[in-house]
Amino acid sequence: MNYASITIRQSTVFDRDAIERVAALDSGRVPTGRAMVALEDGEVRAVMPLDGGRPLADPFHHTAELVELLRVASLPPRRRRLALRRPFRPALNRPATLGA
Repeated sequence: MNYASITIRQSTVFDRDAIERVAALDSGRVPTGRAMVALEDGEVRAVMPLDGGRPLADPFHHTAELVELLRVASLPPRRRRLALRRPFRPALNRPATLGA
């Protein structure tokens, strides 16, 4: 079983081209201010503008969980702790149940 490497971090000037690509694929606007990015195996798959804009995601990949991780990561620290108390259950990479 291969698992993807996921990185959540603040964007840098070096992410500009990748953010523009994701915005174009998602028919969205390129964020003009600070943003958080979710990388899957080193590729930007989702972007969360920190100015309140809507999240952007690559529609050709499973990104719902990445957008949720970005949402939690962009919260103030106190609210982040509360948000993380709910169990995070990604839809992908869940072990299949045998027999029923």
